[in-house]
Parts: sequence; structure tokens; C-alpha cells
Amino acid sequence: NDNRKIKTNSEFSMHDFDNEESFGKKINISGRMDNSYYTDNNNTAAKSQASKVSLTQKLKRSTPFKHTKRTMHMVYAAFGQCTKKEDDDFDDESTMNLEAGDFEKQALMYSSGGNYFRQQQQMKRQKKVLQFVAGCLLFVGVMGMIRRRHGTHNGKHSDPPGMLSTLPLLPTSYTRVFSSRKSNPRHIVHQAVFPQYFQGLSNLTTVYNPNKETPYFWDVHFSGESIAEAVFGHCHGLIQACEFGLRQPEFTEDRLATFELDGIKYVNVDTTTLPGIIRANKLQLSQSHIADIVISPHMHEMAARIFSSDHPARMFALFRHPVDRAIGMYYYLQKATWDSMYNPSLAQMTMEEYAKSQFIENNWVTRFLVHKPSGKLTHSDMLLAKKIIKFKCLVGIYDDIEASLVRFERYFGWGVHDRAHKHGEIPKCRKRFLDLGDRNTLGHPVSVKEGRATETNDGLVKVGSKAWDAIVRQNIFDMELYEFAKQIYKIQGEQIFGVAG
Repeated sequence: NDNRKIKTNSEFSMHDFDNEESFGKKINISGRMDNSYYTDNNNTAAKSQASKVSLTQKLKRSTPFKHTKRTMHMVYAAFGQCTKKEDDDFDDESTMNLEAGDFEKQALMYSSGGNYFRQQQQMKRQKKVLQFVAGCLLFVGVMGMIRRRHGTHNGKHSDPPGMLSTLPLLPTSYTRVFSSRKSNPRHIVHQAVFPQYFQGLSNLTTVYNPNKETPYFWDVHFSGESIAEAVFGHCHGLIQACEFGLRQPEFTEDRLATFELDGIKYVNVDTTTLPGIIRANKLQLSQSHIADIVISPHMHEMAARIFSSDHPARMFALFRHPVDRAIGMYYYLQKATWDSMYNPSLAQMTMEEYAKSQFIENNWVTRFLVHKPSGKLTHSDMLLAKKIIKFKCLVGIYDDIEASLVRFERYFGWGVHDRAHKHGEIPKCRKRFLDLGDRNTLGHPVSVKEGRATETNDGLVKVGSKAWDAIVRQNIFDMELYEFAKQIYKIQGEQIFGVAG
């Protein structure tokens, strides 16, 4: 027996022992063979009985098993002998150091009917799921940081969706978003970006070149455009490309020509409709320089189709308070039988009812500036609209229309060297049309600002009234834009025209 090779734990089986009791005696609590068994069987038995209680008795006292067979199954499991899979988890040369309390844990583990192992597997699966979710969140966070650093705008531009037709779509927002990581990682700066075709509209930071550029009057409805057009035609003798171009006698379709109507000269193109703009483009209106001034409300179509970087336009416009514009349209549409928007039913509505109806315009100026006829306007849209006014537009204000028209005259040099201007005929002519007023809003009431009251059919339209508030709610963006335009008007007066204050 002294020369017998010691078997490892994984090599033991029930056949190596006479009975259960001898098996318990031959294995100590650490899971190793008692070497004294091979030297002196008698001494081994005596020492085992005197020094410690048999393993079987401990297991019977500490576990809920009552039958010997179930107890031995628990012992096999503790030593890695139950299944082949469990046997593979342990090295044949390794030993297991188990404390006395570990047998109680093992007994409870197996008495639970396998729930313990199922719980362990479930915990592993949950851990993997959590790791996957964490990885996804990390990826999204990294991509968001990259987008904030490099901007959401890809810098590519195309023609916009037309206010008149379907043109190739532009991005819904012309803004880039930058994050200053060094100074303040949470500080976000929004920067508006012009569409590519805006190269056809000159910046005010460059000197006006009359030999290359064409004055472009952006027509904002009910903002004194009829007064301005009369002054341009009658007082300055400018040839206009506008909505009256199709009234040419013996209309020539295939070539550009000028004609006179009611004392004003026009080019035979209509720049207020998409077919007219397309035709003007084919006939090369801007390249011909046949028109002294081009008038149209459709700024984006004109910039994309008519003007270019080689033949740019210099834009200017008159701005009016949004509430006054809304009141002007309210009265105009009641009687404008010649207009496609004529609506006699408005005469049966009060101003407040009109402001809450579907017939009132919603932020017309902002939508035409950013070319967004429908949908929700955003802060990015406001940024772009303000940038267009600041860098692309020579601003005039309807409430200061005479001074605005004088600025336009000086800026573009109309009639400065004419004999009529020297004799004071141009100022007299301008004053005459200013006294006649806007034919589209002639006799219409306006809003009450700074304490001035004007009667309308339903009382006073003044600040704080229900009608006023209802109109303002439909023109939140235009209200802000109008205040910005007044600031730019003041700045341009100081920096361009030398007007103090």
C-alpha cells in the first residue's frame, strides 16, 4: 500500500471504497486523500475517529438531505464528479479547498432544484445586454460630439423648393452649429449659411458697381411698394421689369423689348410668376441690362434663375410693421376684384375674426426670406432671415418712407446728374406720389402706435387689444424681424449715408 499511486479527486469513484463510511473517512475536509490511510490503517481509523467527525455525519447534520444516496450526490457535485461538463471545468491535478460552511452552501444550491444556476445564467445575460446598451449610448454620444464639432450642415447646396413651383429641395435649415470646446464645451454658437445661389446677390460690404450689378427691389406687399414703383418710373425714369411686362402691345414672346404704359417704361417680362421668371432667364434678362430695376417678391427664384455671380443684383426693400401689413391686406382683399385672392366674405368679419381665420398671413416676410412657405419656423430660420437683411439688403422703413426713398436714390445714383434733380423736380415729384399714398392701401386704417388712434369698423386696433394680440400671434417671427430691420436701418444710415442717430 505504501507504493500505491495516489489518485486525484477526479479519479475517485464509489467502487474504490467498501462503503459510504469508509469513503467519508478516506477524504478530509480539504478534499485530499489522508496519507495516513496508506501507512497505518489502524492508526488512521483511530486518529480519524478521535480527531474529527466523519464527513458523512457533518453533511447529514448541515444539509436538508435525509437519504444517503442524495448526500453522496451532493459530495460528488462538490468534487466535480456529477457530470462530464462539470468535470471539464476543473483541472485533474488541482485540488479544491472547501471550508466547512461551503458544504452547506452547496447543499442549499442543489436543494433549490437548479434555480441558482438559472439565476446565474440570467445575470450573465443581463450583464451582456447592459454592456450592449452602454456601447450603443457611447457610440451615439461620440457621434453627437463629432456633429457638434464639425457642424450639422454638409456645405452642399441646391436650388430651393419654390414658393411658386417645385424646384430641387434645399436643406430645411441653412445653419451650422459649432461648439467651443476650449473655452466652454456647453457654449453652442449658431451660424447661418447662405445658399450657394446667393452668390447672385451682392453683399453690402462691397462697393456698388452700376456697370455690372442690377438694382433688385424685393417687393414686400402692403409696404409702400406702389409708391416706390411710381417714384422709380415717373420721377427717375427707370425701366422696370415687374408684373406689368405682359401688357406690352403686340407682345413679343421670343425677345426682350421695352414699352411704355401710363408714362412708365417696362420690359416685356413678368417677374412675379414662375413662367415669367423662367422666360426672363431664357431671354437672359440680367445679362442684357435692359432693365434699370427688377421688381419681384420671389427673392430665391430670382437669385437662382435670373442673377449670378457674373451678373449679380443689389437688393433693397421697404419694411412695414406686421400689424399694419395685416390690416392693409384685410381691407384690400375685400374689394380687390382683380386679384386672385379676392375674398368678399372678409367684409363680414371683424378684424379679430380675420386674425383668427385661415385667411390671414403667417409670418410672410420671414417665410419669403428663408423660402419656407409652410411648416414650423425655427430659430435657425430667424438667424438666416436676419443675416440676409444685414448683409444682402439695403433697408428702408415704411414709417420713414420719404427718407428711405432718398437713400435709395443716393445709393444707386438715380438722377443725381440730371437737370431735373438740380431744379428740384425729383423731390417735388417724389412728394407728389407720397401725398397720393399707396394705391393698394389708400384709405385703409392702420394700427395704433405710440398713442395715435385710428378708427376701424370694429373700433381701435391698438397695442394690447384683442385684434392686435390675435394678429401678433400669427406674426411672431415677423415682429422680431421688423425690429431687427429698424436697427439695421439706423446702422446703415450712420455707416453708409452719414446720418447721425
